[in-house]
Amino acid sequence: MKTLPLWTIVAPLAAWILIGGTLLGWGGAYLALVALGVVGSVFSGVHHAEVVAHRVGEPFGTLILAIAITVIEVGLIVTLMLAAGITDIVVWDREGLLSSDDASLPHSKASLAARTNPRKVRGDLHDGLRGADVFVGVSAPNVLDPLWIKDMAADAVVFALANPDPEVDPAEADKYAAVVASGRSDYPNQINNVLAFPGVFRGLLDARAKEITLDMLLRAADAIAHVVSDEEINPNFIIPSVFNPAVPKAVAAAIRGRSTERVADSTA
Repeated sequence: MKTLPLWTIVAPLAAWILIGGTLLGWGGAYLALVALGVVGSVFSGVHHAEVVAHRVGEPFGTLILAIAITVIEVGLIVTLMLAAGITDIVVWDREGLLSSDDASLPHSKASLAARTNPRKVRGDLHDGLRGADVFVGVSAPNVLDPLWIKDMAADAVVFALANPDPEVDPAEADKYAAVVASGRSDYPNQINNVLAFPGVFRGLLDARAKEITLDMLLRAADAIAHVVSDEEINPNFIIPSVFNPAVPKAVAAAIRGRSTERVADSTA
């Protein structure tokens, strides 16, 4: 099993986040678009590690994520990441890290905790970040102290996606993280839902689909990942440009049913 730098997982990581929002279904179209902007690009970076996972020889399932949450699409992000093989996900909101052994959690959070945090980590965001490989934030400005990134695993990845002001200043995060992505167009690696939803809906219409399935979303996220070649990907280019005309065509084709080896492996 070969060793790959951690930043090579980020393109697929982005696509999972971009695509996961469509799990809300037709009735939640607006929130679906928001979450699409998160899940698709996260998946897209991970793909370039060839089934994601060979950080220092460890399997992909051991990848740790600390996700800052305040919105419903986080559950969709988690669903897609679990389906893609990530098994150690720690979810945080302003009340602390969610753990299934916390009897005080309301039902909505308890349901999310039951699917995540297998190590039952408790505490604040800083506690959840210790040793984590990846931070994905879809929450609020300035919740992440850039110095905390030093306590993450080596070659940490930070997705600070709150808009217009991210969880941490990308320039400050870049001092400590191997790869930084945000929703900002004035920094590299902008995570934007426009990468996902035109192709997703074009493909659904072409297929005359009556439902949105998890398999569709995994294929769509994988398609975003394939637009960036292995030769092109680098820490400042983990996701295709929103102006790349190949993206919606590839996503639509994937939604219609064209699969890839990566997706077939991940959904087997």
